[in-house]
Amino acid sequence: ELKEVLLRGAAAAGLLASAYAAAAEPKHSLAEDAKAFGTRDFLQGADISPSGNKVLLLASAQGAGTTATVIDVATGKMTRVAESSGRPEKLYWCGFAGEEHVVCKFGGVTQIDVDLVSFSRLFTAKTDGTKLRPLGQEDSGRAAYARQSDGGIVDWMTGSEGRLLMARTYVPDYSNTGHLVSRKKSGLGVDLVDLDSL
Repeated sequence: ELKEVLLRGAAAAGLLASAYAAAAEPKHSLAEDAKAFGTRDFLQGADISPSGNKVLLLASAQGAGTTATVIDVATGKMTRVAESSGRPEKLYWCGFAGEEHVVCKFGGVTQIDVDLVSFSRLFTAKTDGTKLRPLGQEDSGRAAYARQSDGGIVDWMTGSEGRLLMARTYVPDYSNTGHLVSRKKSGLGVDLVDLDSL
């Protein structure tokens, strides 16, 4: 009797193993699965200018890239104002700061010594794709510590063309030896920024 029970158990285990192996066999190739589930959404974000005459689209580009494009609704003219490769930096978002200005945030992960560190930066551009400028503190090459983020937008000040309220991250210089100017601001400050005067 014990032998019969053991034989039945072994037979059942064999059937289960063969059924599991059959179910585990892939029905699609790796390339087919990558195409079905690895494709990024084409449209990543959008914004409308205060007048409603322009649309800003953040869209996927070749590979891991992303582009920011302003479209004039009346004429259909498309102007690329920014793009990123996705390696390592990527565009996170873009928005209108009035009718003629765009503000975008990009970032990624970089290596500092042996550590992987995330970073992000804000920049502005005109809607015609000109005058690309950073919004954060300029790098001096003598920062006391890494500035991972520029800060953020506190108030877009809708109705005030090209002006916004920004929380800025300030990092002091570690030394002023051999330099006429040394930065001492440290921490978070709130600044009224005129994008045309940068």
